[in-house]
Amino acid sequence: MKLRSRLSLATASITILVSLSIGVAAIVTTERSEIAKLDSVMDTLLTQILHSENPLGDAFYYSQEISVPLAVALLPDGGELTLLTEPVGTFKKLPSPTELEQARVRSIDINGESPYRIRTFQLPDREYIIIATSLADVQDTRSKNIQTLFGFILIAVILGVLLILFFIRRDIYKIEVLVDTATKISDGDSLVKIEYSSGDSEVDRLSVALNKMVTSLQHAVSIEKESATRMQEFLGDASHELRTPLTVIKGYVELLSKAQLIEPEQSARAYSRLNSEIERMELLIRDLLLLAELGQKTPEFNEEVDFSELVNTQVHDLKTLDSNRVVETSITSEIYLNGSRLHLQQMLANAFGNIRRHTPSDAPVEVSLISKDGQIHLEISDGGPGLPTKAYVEGRQHFQRFDKSRSRETGGSGLGMSIMGGIIQEHGGSLGLGVSKLGGLRLDITLPA
Repeated sequence: MKLRSRLSLATASITILVSLSIGVAAIVTTERSEIAKLDSVMDTLLTQILHSENPLGDAFYYSQEISVPLAVALLPDGGELTLLTEPVGTFKKLPSPTELEQARVRSIDINGESPYRIRTFQLPDREYIIIATSLADVQDTRSKNIQTLFGFILIAVILGVLLILFFIRRDIYKIEVLVDTATKISDGDSLVKIEYSSGDSEVDRLSVALNKMVTSLQHAVSIEKESATRMQEFLGDASHELRTPLTVIKGYVELLSKAQLIEPEQSARAYSRLNSEIERMELLIRDLLLLAELGQKTPEFNEEVDFSELVNTQVHDLKTLDSNRVVETSITSEIYLNGSRLHLQQMLANAFGNIRRHTPSDAPVEVSLISKDGQIHLEISDGGPGLPTKAYVEGRQHFQRFDKSRSRETGGSGLGMSIMGGIIQEHGGSLGLGVSKLGGLRLDITLPA
């Protein structure tokens, strides 16, 4: 059963119970009050004839003076009933001897087709004067009150249900929205949004809490997808990059095992080639493990790193190794950041190593390092051939695809850009690619200060 139906049923039940309780109490109280008035009238009449010399005559006389219709009758012992006044009740059922005795002490009801209420006064020779009044008016009043009560209950139930639905319609609507949203989430829709709810009701607080929960779930799903994508790329990198050296090693091992390389010079060349491919595999495994570490570990840095000093060191190495290269620098000193010195050194070594491997030794280089508005900006531009146009469009997530194609023949692992991007992301920064004014590649590295 829906919440709206349950609330309507509960409201109707409570309204009926409360109305019945109050109504029944009011009807019973009213009926008792009317009967008490009748009893008072009959008691008054009985008191007036109690010490009278002619009680029957006085009873007849006083009954005519009272505003309440009363019947006065004489009932001899074993005889027939004699009416002195017009009967209020039909007296179709006469009172029993026991009832006659009881009515001497208090008023009692004589139930039958036409119920009535009596008091009795005993005369000598066991004759009874019966003072009676009909209960028809009392019963009519009770029937009308009961009808009024049921009409009131019906109106109260309708109004109560309408009012409760009016006041909870907003919360019911919000609950239905939350149910629909939860259904969509259970069906796999991870992009669903919960409508923001203002207010301080329990449903409003539930909406806010569920909104936070959905946001956290969506963030977790996003991280999970990113992790799965990264793992897929990692496995693709590992299988693709390790296949080439393994093929070479397998080929030379087969040649050596079959003694097809007879000449000492050929054997020496084969062993040298095996050694170089093994070294290349070690480099690949090292870089792949670093990529895996960058993708899985949550960084916690407690080291203040002089980033200016690291950049100056790499610039000095570049100038020393390529003495014919023109290197222009604009490096602000004493720029510090919280991070891993080892990883930042690796990132800069990859950046400047790519320049040495992929650009002519006389290609110019410009390096700029500044700190502004809480951000560290490092720009490295070269005058080399740059990257394919596709690389600038695809962006960071596709570094592996264009990086490997230009680095296998130069002795790299093919993962330099991927490692750079992973380290920068680890430190909460960003890496952008562009065409430098020198005609080659421009790296725009931004890190939090």
